Amino acid sequence: MALSKALAMKFLVLVNLINREILNDKGHFVPKNGSSFKLYIKGDIQSFHFSYDRKNLTITWKYRTLQKKLNVKKTFNNVRSLTYDAEQNIAVTMCNEVRNELLKNKLN
Repeated sequence: MALSKALAMKFLVLVNLINREILNDKGHFVPKNGSSFKLYIKGDIQSFHFSYDRKNLTITWKYRTLQKKLNVKKTFNNVRSLTYDAEQNIAVTMCNEVRNELLKNKLN
């Protein structure tokens, strides 16, 4: 579990930006295993799953209601040593993908 907490710290800029932009700064970090963690709001219908494998980071957003199940999954390559700007760009890309999916399905 300690490794996944270190992993969240490694991607702190991007986790914080996604938390702020999509989860309104209410997200909680939950370690899953050594190479993954979850960001979610307890009782909410959406969550983010982060999985790091060697040099690649996969972020999966899940949104579930009784009527809809939406997923956005993106893999970002060569993320071993990201700059602040690169982390921001990944977060912005993921936030835009989520917003586009919500708009496409007319959900807020």
